[in-house]
Amino acid sequence: MNYKNPLPSPYNYEKLGAYLHALVDAGSARNVTEARKLARRLVPSEAKIQKEILAYLHKEVGGFWWKDAAGPYQQKGIPDIVGCHEGHFFSFEVKRPLVGELSAIQRHTLAAINAAGGTAYVVTSVDDVRRVFDPQQNEKEW
Repeated sequence: MNYKNPLPSPYNYEKLGAYLHALVDAGSARNVTEARKLARRLVPSEAKIQKEILAYLHKEVGGFWWKDAAGPYQQKGIPDIVGCHEGHFFSFEVKRPLVGELSAIQRHTLAAINAAGGTAYVVTSVDDVRRVFDPQQNEKEW
């Protein structure tokens, strides 16, 4: 399908419904049902976002980072990306913008990490992680 107008970015919206209507308004879809199908392709996957974040952390931030692999012997709720930077423990639970939701165990685990003195975030893009390490945008000191 050729689009008359530029496609709206899912990162410019807080609610999926608003994004779907923006796709219709832009002429990218004829109705909300069609917009929902298009949004499935336009909203980046968690795997894609994780890959971008890890590349950024390894190349630009430094420290020690890894992607946690979920499996039957893995503790449930561990964030997707964990690591250590300048002696501080960080973790990032990656969610797709507009459609990703935390489970109860993920919420509990992130709260436990923060309570233990680490820093846990829910992120939807490499830009979210970039803000964590940008001293002008991040007031939190550890």
